[in-house]
Amino acid sequence: MRTRRLTLIAGLALTGSLVGPAVAPAVLEPDLGLAGAKLGMTTQEVVSVLGNPTTKDTRTDDNGGREVHWYYNATRIKVEFRKPEPGSPDIVTRLATRSGKERTAGGVGVGTPERKLRSSIRGVSCREFRVSRTRTQRACFTRGRSNGSAIGRDQTVFDVSRKTRRITAVSVSRFYD
Repeated sequence: MRTRRLTLIAGLALTGSLVGPAVAPAVLEPDLGLAGAKLGMTTQEVVSVLGNPTTKDTRTDDNGGREVHWYYNATRIKVEFRKPEPGSPDIVTRLATRSGKERTAGGVGVGTPERKLRSSIRGVSCREFRVSRTRTQRACFTRGRSNGSAIGRDQTVFDVSRKTRRITAVSVSRFYD
């Protein structure tokens, strides 16, 4: 009798009936970071978390400043760096993905319906806006949080398909007013 009971318990444990399913870690943290990388990290800190990027490029932003873009093809993550002040190290100012692997603790990520996003993350507001004369886009925004700077805030933007009302991309960004 005891042998049968032990065999049954071992069998249930192996099939996962006794032990619940593994819960995926929350890798999308609204207003903070994505895949373990966080806004405000230096390039060295990002390499320690995500490894070396697949490709890199440097661009000039609209204000004539330099921005560095790192791309991670395997995880479909893009990291943008800028210098907050002359002479300071580059820091993460934007993390973006179109991958469905990055999710919040509540399961929100690319592919999630807008209604689940709104019910899962407090303070999200959604709207449509014109991006060109012929194109309109829909996005949902968190309220954002202060980043310790008197002139900026950190915020998450969820791009949403106007047709399916599902999230198509996520970006966590540092905005300066």
